[in-house]
Amino acid sequence: MPKHDTYNYTYREGREVSHRGITNDPERREKEHQRKRPGGKLTVDGNAKTREGALKVERGQTKTKGYNAQKQTPSRSTARKTKPRKPTRKTDDNFSQRTRNNRP
Repeated sequence: MPKHDTYNYTYREGREVSHRGITNDPERREKEHQRKRPGGKLTVDGNAKTREGALKVERGQTKTKGYNAQKQTPSRSTARKTKPRKPTRKTDDNFSQRTRNNRP
């Protein structure tokens, strides 16, 4: 039977997620992160898993949350897509110029 000794974790600085990953020793991993980014807190996500199971969850978290794990920016697939607006009198600077020129 495989060992369930690997954890998924999230390291946060305030409300900002600065890192997600897997580890078999959360306390050690938190100390490693604190050396580079002091003041953050590591939280374990879920129960212990096999290494393969933790890797699957980690890949799933990155895709479902819509974040690039390295840059922590929204991915292109989840970015809000907006339609271009039709020009109106308030937004179009040339509207009044065009209407003046088209008068009989």
